[in-house]
Amino acid sequence: MGQAFSLRADFEVLAKPVLKYRPGYPQDGFKTIEDAREWVLNFVNWYNNKYYHSGLNFLTPNSRHNGQDDKIMKKRKKVYESARKLNPQTTALSRIEYLDYKI
Repeated sequence: MGQAFSLRADFEVLAKPVLKYRPGYPQDGFKTIEDAREWVLNFVNWYNNKYYHSGLNFLTPNSRHNGQDDKIMKKRKKVYESARKLNPQTTALSRIEYLDYKI
């Protein structure tokens, strides 16, 4: 029982801020349980397939889970290397961490 409470508490700490501040979240609550379920399904789809996580090198969880991360990061590396060749004086490109990604 303590474990379930801990998992629930951890989920609330991590997910509540992301959920509540997502555009479209009803500030006055959901009118029906069906409305809540539909909203959460849409949110989970967005979070897993559209949201680029800074902790995942700006990949979506789904692209990381499906093993597409190396392909995406190799493509990004080529883009940034080309940009650096075209603009070697640009300091912003020297700070990009994508080039340090271990492929």
